[in-house]
Amino acid sequence: GGVQVFARLDGTDLTKPLRPGAFVTITVPDRTYRAVARMPESALYNGDTVYVIKDERLVKRDVELVARIDNDVLLRGGLKMGDWVVITKFAEIGPGQKVEVR
Repeated sequence: GGVQVFARLDGTDLTKPLRPGAFVTITVPDRTYRAVARMPESALYNGDTVYVIKDERLVKRDVELVARIDNDVLLRGGLKMGDWVVITKFAEIGPGQKVEVR
């Protein structure tokens, strides 16, 4: 399936002109998200939790999943500037666990 899109390309320097009916790949910008953190999807646990490192221990933070972009997620709440977020997926992870940052 697909969608027919009609576009006008003003000021575009095409080295090879587009033919009528040609297939192209486009990127449509999404809305602007405010007050979100973008990080790998692997940082998200159970859809609404991330773990941050504080004083060499894991701290659970509840977050809101706002959007997914490729392999990343946009999260809101629960995080502040400078937080170190665990982005490697671990099977046995939980609050209070001692960690070493490498």
